[in-house]
Amino acid sequence: MSNALSMSNSGFPHSWIVSGQDFCPITYSSIQGHNSGVSSNLATVEPGLIELRKEKSRDAARSRRGKENYEFYELAKMLPLPAAITSQLDKASIIRLTISYLKLKEFSENGVPSWCKEPIGFQNYNAPQYFNEMFETHLGTHILQSLDGFAISTGVDGRFLYISETVSIYLGLSQVEMTGSSIFDYVHKNDHAEVEQQLGIKKGAEYASYGG
Repeated sequence: MSNALSMSNSGFPHSWIVSGQDFCPITYSSIQGHNSGVSSNLATVEPGLIELRKEKSRDAARSRRGKENYEFYELAKMLPLPAAITSQLDKASIIRLTISYLKLKEFSENGVPSWCKEPIGFQNYNAPQYFNEMFETHLGTHILQSLDGFAISTGVDGRFLYISETVSIYLGLSQVEMTGSSIFDYVHKNDHAEVEQQLGIKKGAEYASYGG
């Protein structure tokens, strides 16, 4: 049969049989070796791309943190506190004190009666009335000087809007630490109802501290 296939005629001038020396079979090992070469090339490229992406992500996160820290730094400088204190505050404390300061500022501007009294003109100057009004303006300072203890001002939710510095003498806690926190954080839970009644706080208010 092979002789028949190898016979040549005018239509088929060449033999159908391929000689063994011209035949190069493709084996599985050669294919696998080729694929492994491609994989090794990809392996050398992909780590570089991954590291580049990681570096870009780290740079973006670092930039974002820097901008955020700068904004908190500027916000802390606006608080009515010494720089030695504001420079030591964490972000949660800055937010807590800022909220308390804004609430206290709103309260002092819209107090009942209003605390923003017009100055007495020279044409209507009256010495007794003037000194009485001056005393009322600085009443809080006089109370702290004449009485032992500390003064507090709370919001409707029981959070300290203001607390005098003398609180550290009696409670061992700083003014900055307590401002903005809830009075119920320092009162036994069995006394919450009585304190709520005395302060006129709404029932069911959330007493958890800012950030707590």
